[in-house]
Amino acid sequence: MTQTPKDYRTRFKSNGVGTKSKQKPVSVMLPAKVDAVVRAMPNRSQFIREAIIEKLEREQYEDSSELLELEAARDRVLLRKPPKERGKLRAALNAFIEELT
Repeated sequence: MTQTPKDYRTRFKSNGVGTKSKQKPVSVMLPAKVDAVVRAMPNRSQFIREAIIEKLEREQYEDSSELLELEAARDRVLLRKPPKERGKLRAALNAFIEELT
């Protein structure tokens, strides 16, 4: 009989970082050395998200820069909260961001 992984209930649930569970992921192939460094990071998804946002801002996507900053700040706040508290807070922060933009 196979053993059920300890994280089977939470493995594929959204972790409240501004993405939706039904959203298709973006993936890339990396050179071997870069891949090894990225995979060794404790929170590589967050690092990759922030790196992409930073690159977009540097390339002067000014229209989306403010929105990306707000969304990144929202994500940082949500990551500090327990999962049960994220739902209402996410909705409030999203409403606030919409009001500002």
